[in-house]
Amino acid sequence: MIRVAWQGVIGFPLRTCLTALCLLVAVAGLVSVNAATETIKATVVQKALLANGPQHTFSASGLGGPAGLVRQDEVLQLLRDVFGSVSRSAQLQGLSVNTPTGAVSIDVNFVDPQLREIRPFPLVAGSWIGTQDWLAPRVCVNAAGARAVSMDESVVLRVQASGDSQKVVIGCVVEDGRAQPSMYADFEQFAGVIQLNPEAVTLSFLLRSPASTAESLKQRLVGWDSLAATQTEWDVKRIDTVDALQAEVDATRSTFAVVGGVGVLAAVLAIMNIGLSAIRERSSEFSIRRALGASRRQLVGLVLLESQIVSLAAGILAIPVSLALYPLTMSLFGAPFGVAQPEFPWVWAAIGVLVGMGAGLLGAIPAMARSFRIPIANVMRE
Repeated sequence: MIRVAWQGVIGFPLRTCLTALCLLVAVAGLVSVNAATETIKATVVQKALLANGPQHTFSASGLGGPAGLVRQDEVLQLLRDVFGSVSRSAQLQGLSVNTPTGAVSIDVNFVDPQLREIRPFPLVAGSWIGTQDWLAPRVCVNAAGARAVSMDESVVLRVQASGDSQKVVIGCVVEDGRAQPSMYADFEQFAGVIQLNPEAVTLSFLLRSPASTAESLKQRLVGWDSLAATQTEWDVKRIDTVDALQAEVDATRSTFAVVGGVGVLAAVLAIMNIGLSAIRERSSEFSIRRALGASRRQLVGLVLLESQIVSLAAGILAIPVSLALYPLTMSLFGAPFGVAQPEFPWVWAAIGVLVGMGAGLLGAIPAMARSFRIPIANVMRE
């Protein structure tokens, strides 16, 4: 039976090639769709991680003015005693960034070096704040900020309200997942500028605590206030977006799965059309086989076996084709810095072969049904 089926496969090369091509495109498309989904997921999760931290990252704000600056060291130490890595973040209203070519719009954040333990954004160039001693204060900019200010330019931070200014050196570039230009300066290194402008300072604390909620963190801070006989209007919120974005990615994955399924369905319909045409061409052959003693079931089995031989060959051929096209496919999605290209999905390649065989089976059903009804009398009319 296998030998006869193989003869049928090679005896109609055009039909075999068209069937194999339909399946190859369907299987290669299925693998590419899955790989593209994995790249999108890695990209979205990485951007969310860099911009807002991993899961269970919280921001606590409320301290402000001269009294807030006095208490911020105490609160920071209490938080670190409980949660480990905690970073302050301070912003100054009316702070401008000036270059030799004029003022540029950059968000300036005065933070602790521990920020990268909470938001692990990678370094593109240079070294992170607080890692080396420099004569001039050093700052880091994100990738968007590096496009606005080059590392060889002299930059001056100027507080408009008080007129204070500070010349700084851009010591590193980081990828923080944000599209707007941002600058990071060491809180301790710029403590003097911050202390001189207490009314313009907005303070917050960034931390990660998987075992906490925003409400429990707020209650802890309020409890510390009561012990210190102070009162602060704390605003505690969870700022990470990984979970929400993963849910969006899952919805995208479903859409991509539908696209892959439509490709397989198109291949099935094409194979059905090719199979029916082939049965009409081979009606005399099948009638002769019936006259020579072949049963209807044997003819159906012959059509089925031929379809599976072609499907298996096309599926196996689709793997090296997908592997060759994989780098090009992934380059189209442009994974950002810090996101590694996912490995070739070998599991999905194997699933694709099985799906191709299933598609070949479905596509052969009309042809099998037609072959089952071919009468022996057809050959007598020839």
